Amino acid sequence: MSAPAFAVPATATSSTTMRQAGENNIQAIWHNKNAKNVSGGPSSGLACMPVYARGGKPTLGEVCFQPYGDKFWVKDRRADGMHIEMRALYSGNTQTVFNCKDYKGAAAGWTACGFAKEMKEDQTINFAALVYDGTTRKYKGRTAYSKS
Repeated sequence: MSAPAFAVPATATSSTTMRQAGENNIQAIWHNKNAKNVSGGPSSGLACMPVYARGGKPTLGEVCFQPYGDKFWVKDRRADGMHIEMRALYSGNTQTVFNCKDYKGAAAGWTACGFAKEMKEDQTINFAALVYDGTTRKYKGRTAYSKS
């Protein structure tokens, strides 16, 4: 997993943008969406990954990937003014980035972004939860893997 994709937050929302990334100035395609409110939450058995504050507690948020429909579930678990983002890449490909921002807050429960039109099938997806205070990344969760 390449550092540039997780290091810089995307600036556009609900769009696809081209961005320069890394030392070699390689163009990257960012698929950016704002999470939408949903009823319920992800089904059991999905690949999920939490993000913690330093020291391992408390859990700040969680993200899950649902391969059927290429949907990412995002949950902010703390009413602390920060927001949760899900960032995903194809394994071995740092030029295509999927970014789902949850600005709804903890009271919203689970939110979701669908990337069915943008995501290729049968690809290994690397994804993680990130916590932002405004545009400053505060925490990054461990990377999870799943198949699209």
